Amino acid sequence: MTEANSTRIVTYSRVLRGVCAIGFALVPLLLGGMWFLGSEAFLLSGEAAYYLVPHGVGFEVGRLTPALRLAGFMISMIPGGLTMWALWHLAKLFGCFSRLQFFTSDSVRSFRVFATAVLLTGVARPLAGGLMSMATTFGNAPGNRYLSFTAGNSELTAVFLGFVLLVVALVMEQGQRISEENQEII
Repeated sequence: MTEANSTRIVTYSRVLRGVCAIGFALVPLLLGGMWFLGSEAFLLSGEAAYYLVPHGVGFEVGRLTPALRLAGFMISMIPGGLTMWALWHLAKLFGCFSRLQFFTSDSVRSFRVFATAVLLTGVARPLAGGLMSMATTFGNAPGNRYLSFTAGNSELTAVFLGFVLLVVALVMEQGQRISEENQEII
């Protein structure tokens, strides 16, 4: 590897590690801000669901209590926590890359865990949406409570991408084994 390529890899990896760290910190702050500071109109509009809040928010106007805000935040943190887990391990992976460690046990493990987190996030979002619909409509008048599971393109893409990344992780593990075997021969 040339000096220029090494320098680029180190620089880009450090920047991306920082971006992942910022994202890790922003997830709970943004979710908390949406739930604890957001207006009823915003939460009911569906705009929040475009970000990290699962679909299924359906409380009646005037019934957004502090307990319901807390429940909404906690349910949102299911996929949010998985997103944080993914970002944490992606930051660890970029940390390895910034030290020019590509096929080490740490880098491969970080990539595998990242891939698993992406896959689980795709599965967790519809489940969290079901919980969200139950929690936010529980206090509604009879006949206005519901349970709804929604899976869209983003969830299906996350599941597919998670499986693809897991296969790449298997390839990386094989590359790690070959690298270790080559080092033992020398």
